[in-house]
Amino acid sequence: VEVAYDVAVNVGEKDYRSTLLKVRDVDALYVVTAGYAEVAYIAKQAKDMGFTGPVYTFSGIDNNEEYKSLCAVGCAQVIIPITSTSDDMQAFNEKFKARYGDYPSTPAAATSYDGARMLAIALQNGEDTQSVIQGLHAIRDFDGVSGIRQFREDVGWPIVERSYELHTLENGTYVLRS
Repeated sequence: VEVAYDVAVNVGEKDYRSTLLKVRDVDALYVVTAGYAEVAYIAKQAKDMGFTGPVYTFSGIDNNEEYKSLCAVGCAQVIIPITSTSDDMQAFNEKFKARYGDYPSTPAAATSYDGARMLAIALQNGEDTQSVIQGLHAIRDFDGVSGIRQFREDVGWPIVERSYELHTLENGTYVLRS
């Protein structure tokens, strides 16, 4: 894959037309971007300028209410990798929203939650550094809200194997992209 054009997205910016003209001029096949409201503005402006390719963004935007509101209609070309639609992840997201007033803005919330739970288990082995390390490395097939986790000795940190489903927002509902 060759990067045809690379530019930073400024948080809070609403007009991306000059940047999108450059994207159009290099005949880009797709756009990869980050942000929340910014993704909505980029997608809608690209579409208005005749760009017909997909706009890929990051996992976690699916829980952002501002993005959902701006993209309720007109952002069907935005493709979002959603990491888990498991019952555990959905329950975690609902509990998070009940406590903090909004859904987590990133899947790292679930990953951090799982990490804290793994640390609590490891601390049962002792509180000194070596005991915690040994306790973490002893954890096998930890069933967390973000997936099955375990420490791999060859890399020294937790590895989560997960699959992603590609979704798009159509009429206010996330739809699995075929």
